[in-house]
Order: sequence, then C-alpha cells, then structure tokens
Amino acid sequence: MAVALTRSLLPDVVLMDVFMPVLNGIEATRILNSEMPQVRVIGLSMHEETDVRNAMLNAGAARYLCKTDSPEALMEAIRTCALTRKEH
Repeated sequence: MAVALTRSLLPDVVLMDVFMPVLNGIEATRILNSEMPQVRVIGLSMHEETDVRNAMLNAGAARYLCKTDSPEALMEAIRTCALTRKEH
C-alpha cells in the first residue's frame, strides 16, 4: 500500500516504517528509489540496530530515525528532506 499510495500521490517525503506486513519498508524503499528517486524516504523504526539502519539507507532512504527519537528530530528530518528533494 505504501508503494501504491506514493505512486498515486507523489509526495515530496515519505515516512516509511521498516517492518510492515506483506512488503517490508526496506523493499518498498528500494522500489520507490528506483521508480521515483525524487521522493525522499525517511525510514522509521523502533529498531536501533545498525544493520537495520544500514539496510534502510542502502535501499535508498535519505534518513533513518528511531521511534524513540524526539518529535523535533522527526520534524527536522522532514524539513531537510523536503528542502533537498531531487528534481527529475
């Protein structure tokens, strides 16, 4: 659903949970990055493990945040990603 909604809505920034049913956030990010590289994905998860963070960033996420990070950190990530949106 995340991929389908992004395809139809074409947002500047997507908040992507890493672990979702059916298609996980890493694979969904990989698809979005290949189809719509101008869309900035922010990975969001409760997992703080480096391998999860690296997998999300390697899939094309612009940023990765933990759900325990502050709301201010999330807002700053959204602002930064919106301002650095790639044009294609």
